[in-house]
Amino acid sequence: LLDRDNPTKVLARTPYPVFEPQDEWDFAEYGLQCVFPCANVLVNDEVIVYYGCGDNHISVATFKLKEAIDYLKQFKC
Repeated sequence: LLDRDNPTKVLARTPYPVFEPQDEWDFAEYGLQCVFPCANVLVNDEVIVYYGCGDNHISVATFKLKEAIDYLKQFKC
């Protein structure tokens, strides 16, 4: 979570990744274990994240913005 007025200032950070490969199509044939967020859309309180995965697919993940911020705030820097 970055400061709105000074985005170089980190306000909170989880100790581990919150977005990582999980489903079989998220993994590349040769073992690459990463996903690539490409775009996000905010609709009311829902964040829709489009991401590349497995070198052959595009997928989507969603989460509630308020829940994510509330969760993140417990890891203040």
